[in-house]
Amino acid sequence: MKVSKTIFIAAGLTIGTLLPSSALARPIAYQEVTEPLPKTEHYALAEPVRSKAVVLSRLGVKLDPLDRVYFSPDPALGLGTTITVERAPKLNIKDGKRSKQARSWQPTISLALVDVGIELGEVDKVDPAREAPIRGDTTITITRVTETDVVEKSVVPYETKTTEDATLEKGQQKVTAAGKNGERTKVYHVRREDGDEVSRVLTSDKVTTAPETRKVVKGTKLPYLGSGTATWYEGRGVGPNTAASKSIPKGTQAKVTNMANGKSVIVKINDYGPVGAEIDLSKDAFEAIASLGAGRTQVKIEKWIPD
Repeated sequence: MKVSKTIFIAAGLTIGTLLPSSALARPIAYQEVTEPLPKTEHYALAEPVRSKAVVLSRLGVKLDPLDRVYFSPDPALGLGTTITVERAPKLNIKDGKRSKQARSWQPTISLALVDVGIELGEVDKVDPAREAPIRGDTTITITRVTETDVVEKSVVPYETKTTEDATLEKGQQKVTAAGKNGERTKVYHVRREDGDEVSRVLTSDKVTTAPETRKVVKGTKLPYLGSGTATWYEGRGVGPNTAASKSIPKGTQAKVTNMANGKSVIVKINDYGPVGAEIDLSKDAFEAIASLGAGRTQVKIEKWIPD
């Protein structure tokens, strides 16, 4: 027996993947939203085949579980039949960095996404908008958005406070407080889209632990070497700002202070002597603290320690 098969395809539409005729449309939850427009395909079979399954097989029609299938008249009458197949709209979904294809009869983007098992976060972005109606095949782009507070901690260095102590020898120091670093806490509100950071806003900046100051006492007292009469001399081997002493070792640097006027000079002991005086200064050193014509003056001698 000759089988005639006529296929009509709605203008501007193509036949998609064709699979089971078991599924009919799901109920529409929102009556105010018009149902999505299906792709409609028409097939005709003149042969009086009484089984719907055989009719579909003869025509090579494959159905998706969501397809709606109508036979007119019923093949059981043996009069031939015309088949109308309505295909649920295709959803091409780009979900973050993943892609998925699905079908749904739901009327809006949000309902269709729930229908195909995709949950949306409260701040996720969806294009088209969540309540946008579906009118045929639709591409949906979901941008996954997360907003979190990020805490960053950093060290606040302690400061060192130094005071002078005239009772402590110069060159010596005492730490009276060790000092301790503090801590600063910054909080940023960070927004990420599809895992990539797109914004960072500082919402809090506090010193959560104050630093403790390190306290140091620094000595200023020079070691006492003696006191008495200072004279001056010149001659061979006498260098600038040098001196001779019987009690102070050679190589020692000494601060010699005139007790009468407070003037002082730094000298280096490089010779032994004098007779009848505590220290004998080079001409230039003596002139720095007293008149050469005076010949001698009373001085205090301290060991010089540079800063």
